Amino acid sequence: MIKNKLFTKDDVLDLLMKADNTVYNALAVDKEGNLKLISLDEMQSNEYGERIEGFAPHNNYVGKDMNSNHVTNTYKMLLESWLDYLKTGQEGYEDIHTSRSEEEILNDLKQYYK
Repeated sequence: MIKNKLFTKDDVLDLLMKADNTVYNALAVDKEGNLKLISLDEMQSNEYGERIEGFAPHNNYVGKDMNSNHVTNTYKMLLESWLDYLKTGQEGYEDIHTSRSEEEILNDLKQYYK
């Protein structure tokens, strides 16, 4: 059973807004369930259970002037990816948006949290 609190959509938004839009960024979840924003260099590390497709520089998907219309889909993709890691224990990479609802994924994740 994971003891950490599950990351929220607000956590995702907060990290993305603090990111540097001049460098490549990606969202990842470490093997303890902590949400992180990582650089291109860090993507090769195997300390992350899951990561999703990154955000190229200068496209305004991150940073204080970001276009936030992707946050819900980004969050769902990260949740689905994290759920896959919890089920299989295998590190992964996700770049395809899920058709499942946020509620469905969160319901499936409940079994892994106190």
